[in-house]
Amino acid sequence: MQKETASITTLSLLGIVAIFSVIGRAQTILHSPEIPTPAPSNVAFAGNPAPIIGPSPVANDPHPADMMSDNLTVIPYVPGVECALRTPPPPPPMHAFSHFALGAYISTLGPGMEAALPLANHWNVRAGINVFSYSTDMTQSGIAYGANFTLRSVQASLDWFPHGKGFHISPGVLLYNGIRLNTNLLIPVNTSFSLNNVTYYSDPLDPLAGSAKIGFPLAGPQITAGFGNMLPRKKRQHFSVPFEFGVAYFGTGSAQLQFTGSACTSLGGINCMPVNSFSRFQSDVAAEESLIQKDLGYARFFPILHLGISYKF
Repeated sequence: MQKETASITTLSLLGIVAIFSVIGRAQTILHSPEIPTPAPSNVAFAGNPAPIIGPSPVANDPHPADMMSDNLTVIPYVPGVECALRTPPPPPPMHAFSHFALGAYISTLGPGMEAALPLANHWNVRAGINVFSYSTDMTQSGIAYGANFTLRSVQASLDWFPHGKGFHISPGVLLYNGIRLNTNLLIPVNTSFSLNNVTYYSDPLDPLAGSAKIGFPLAGPQITAGFGNMLPRKKRQHFSVPFEFGVAYFGTGSAQLQFTGSACTSLGGINCMPVNSFSRFQSDVAAEESLIQKDLGYARFFPILHLGISYKF
């Protein structure tokens, strides 16, 4: 009887110990700190079944075999999740002739206006016209001069944007080169002047008058580079301020000298002859034209600087 009572008492004590052990374990679990769930680094777009990729929660797992090689884990796509962080999409491509632009500019070729059309996302075609004229009258060493300087030209360029941004390279052609210098001169009687380093005098009875014309070939190639796009690829951008620099090939210029009246080899109307029949005078005129044309050879490569403002329609 005493043995049965001792057995019951022992079982009761073991049951109480087991109950308290379970209660203690439960309290330990309830009061243990939560392990935060790492936020995903990328969030999939709604309607796009791409996975959400985030840092692996097993980054500190002591078992390397359980970790992914890039320390990332793939979380299945959750339908209906909106995009939280989204990279701005690239601007839509600009199709041929979908827009046009007009602009005004100042240039070493003269002030002018230009227009541009897109050909592709990295290409534009552009054409411009320059118009400028300047006239002046002056007297030097007793000789009266009237000069008129004209800048007129038409050019076309193909603009290539290698990076799809503002920097461009633009081969082109000068379709019309109307750069001209026209000068008229009146030489008073007994006034000396020089041709080909030879001194002549204006005849008192038939004073000398003359003209000089300087020009260049009508067309030639050109190439420029610069920054700015008359047709910005951003949809809401309309204004731009393009700048470019380059060179145009004018070719060798020409000079034409013409005289009327009579020229004398000595002061006071001595040894005077009409210039049309004065062979020595005509020879010196031709030599002077050659000297001027030689100097014009330095201008066959004409620098271009161009700054403008334009609006895209």
